[in-house]
Amino acid sequence: VFLKKTYHMIDSCEPSIGSWSDDGDSFLVKDPDKFAKEIIPQFFKHNNFSSFVRQLNFYGFKKIKNDPIRLIEGADPPESKWWRFRHDNFKKGRIDLLVEIKKSNQQNAADQEEVNALKDEVTSLKEELSSMKGEMEKVTALMEKMMMTNTTNATNSTNTA
Repeated sequence: VFLKKTYHMIDSCEPSIGSWSDDGDSFLVKDPDKFAKEIIPQFFKHNNFSSFVRQLNFYGFKKIKNDPIRLIEGADPPESKWWRFRHDNFKKGRIDLLVEIKKSNQQNAADQEEVNALKDEVTSLKEELSSMKGEMEKVTALMEKMMMTNTTNATNSTNTA
């Protein structure tokens, strides 16, 4: 729900307040104050920009730093106040990709499942290794016994001759 609302919010936003980047791979919040007061409440039950950003972070969005070139020392261009957010599966014209975006706790559950599978595999490998060590000890003992027998036979045949 959050992702669809955010997508439609950026799609329908007044471009002077917020918009998609030129390449459509990120979105911009050009006026965070107006965005919070006028845009967020149209889609959510609050007008808190920080809460909106926190939700974006939960879904793995990254804030892209704006480092505009300063032509005059002390004079910041308007772009310096813009916020840019990016996610690999949040792109202009690709609402179909939203299903690929997972909230961080959902990702952690999948990661935990993988960790548990790896733990089981490690346990199985340790058991197999232990079994192989036992077999190697038997083979080594058998080889030592055969060498002793060969040495004894060689000594006996030398003494008999």
